[in-house]
Amino acid sequence: MKNAVVGVAVCLGLLGSTALGGFDVKFYVDCAPNKYLNQAAYSSWWKDVKGHVAGGQYDLMQHGDYCGQRMICPSEQAVYSFPPFGERVHWVYWVPNITVDEFTSHSMQGKMRFDYDGVTYTYDFANGGGMVEDSPNVGWAAVTNYEAYNGGVVGTFGHAWWVAYGQYAPTEDAFAARDAEIEGMIGHSTFAEGLIRFAASDQQQMSIKVDVAPEPASFVFLGTALVGLVGSRVRSSRRARARS
Repeated sequence: MKNAVVGVAVCLGLLGSTALGGFDVKFYVDCAPNKYLNQAAYSSWWKDVKGHVAGGQYDLMQHGDYCGQRMICPSEQAVYSFPPFGERVHWVYWVPNITVDEFTSHSMQGKMRFDYDGVTYTYDFANGGGMVEDSPNVGWAAVTNYEAYNGGVVGTFGHAWWVAYGQYAPTEDAFAARDAEIEGMIGHSTFAEGLIRFAASDQQQMSIKVDVAPEPASFVFLGTALVGLVGSRVRSSRRARARS
């Protein structure tokens, strides 16, 4: 397992594109620095992402350990309160040839799904954001983290498990707690999936699923951090903390 280092490897290539709600929408997945506690690194990541997306040169997990594959390391979906602050898995959407006003009027929605011991869950944003078993109409929320860019609209949403809660300094104990909890993600939770749709055409969806790298361990829900979705204060079923 890596020491939660922000990825720097870059591999290029277009992932996916489809006509969604009458627009040419492109959808990607990557890992990103902790937006709230590592803003400088996140801003650099976002600048790089926008340039590659608008240029049609983006790939699966472009900044991840599994560049070009539908896989993530446990540390690529774990954040914490001490340096280097961890990473999130982020889904990125790009809609060329559209204004922000036009994009907003079509009400894009996002959703995240993940499994635990064979059961698929999502977040019930309509009822406080708690974790619930997934169903087709649960878990959708309006995207909010988007902007005008190069003649189109680009945006992102993502999540991470909050680990080593209560540790605020980069001590030996903090890193030990972080590593134990990150390693404990494997075996019970095996994938994360992002989905998008326009509200007016809810039968049309795009999705990208990534598998968690298989490392034997147990898993404890310690919390979830979300970014980019409305109503995103989420609590897991055990001792949780969330940050939108």
